[in-house]
Amino acid sequence: IRMDGFSVSWEENVPGSVAISAPILDPWDKIRAVMSVSGPIGRITEDKIESIAQRLSFCTNEIGEALKTPVTQ
Repeated sequence: IRMDGFSVSWEENVPGSVAISAPILDPWDKIRAVMSVSGPIGRITEDKIESIAQRLSFCTNEIGEALKTPVTQ
């Protein structure tokens, strides 16, 4: 997970499903949340994992960057 930036779970919690997860890091690089995408194995096939993981990682990085931005009123 540390090298790839995401994790893949094949039928770990739900038979016939796959889940891809990526961490959301705070300004101190600590994991504060996790975002995941899941679906049936028939739709999230092994050849689609990398593409989905890249999109998911992009989203979690954007959220992490937003956490670093001070809120102004």
